Amino acid sequence: MADWLRQQSATTDDALIVRVLDVTERRYAIELARQDTRDESAMAARNQALTDAAVEVLREARDGLPDYYLIPRLVVRGAYSDPLPPDPLEAVLRGDMDFIVGEHSFRLAEKTVDSLERTMKVRPDPHAYPSPPGDYRLALRDDDEAMRRAWGEYLFDRGMDHRWVGWNVAAEAYYREALRLDAGHADAWVHLGILRLEENRVEDALACYKRGEAAALARTIGDPKTYEGPFWLDLDSRPYMRALHGKGLCLWRLGQTHAAHQVFALMLRLNPNDNQGVRFLIPDLDAGLTWEESMARDEQARASS
Repeated sequence: MADWLRQQSATTDDALIVRVLDVTERRYAIELARQDTRDESAMAARNQALTDAAVEVLREARDGLPDYYLIPRLVVRGAYSDPLPPDPLEAVLRGDMDFIVGEHSFRLAEKTVDSLERTMKVRPDPHAYPSPPGDYRLALRDDDEAMRRAWGEYLFDRGMDHRWVGWNVAAEAYYREALRLDAGHADAWVHLGILRLEENRVEDALACYKRGEAAALARTIGDPKTYEGPFWLDLDSRPYMRALHGKGLCLWRLGQTHAAHQVFALMLRLNPNDNQGVRFLIPDLDAGLTWEESMARDEQARASS
């Protein structure tokens, strides 16, 4: 197989397609799908069909499903019968706000939130954003931006209630539902990034932090040079500052040290008081340390103290 792939000049962006010819005889065929020849519109349609089928299966399930239960049900529904296969299941569902993708498991965010709101296993913070009137699922189909934002803020706060007690799946469900209602909720993007970074999915985390940064700039900050409030002390600026911090950490972990240094330097210019402590990170970047080297040195210092 390795020799064949080398002969085909395969790259890591290409896909290996395995087709079943005869299960009884154990006969299969393989082909290489080149990234540069993909029909993106056709792939988008196939991925959407897979997403729709997964929604149907998970709605019928009592709870989330492991991949070894979900995939056979998708096969039975014909999700893989088209000659053009979709992208890998995990990648497709990770890119859709409807789903929470764990380690070999899949849940619907809406179904999880509905269950939590009925059982109220975690009582809401009495000082948190109040629940708007009505049903948030109706707000999803409403064009009332103020109502959608209100529900987004409430759901985000409920996500934080669950985050504080360590229920990360529940927290993510609320964050995702908040973003379905209000895609411009910067802090929901940031906290999705935090969850991805904790899972060591650094590129996914970086994408979330960038979305959070853009959302904060568009809705709250505008041009940072002309922002009137003191950064960090002004609570409205914190989602933006958190997004920058997460973005810088991701860039460092990905080896983009110059870009990370620029992000941390910007944070210091915006907030010289440095409430987030980036002044302790910049010397390691200046010294050319990788993120792993910096963490290893700190761990060794803690062990010897």
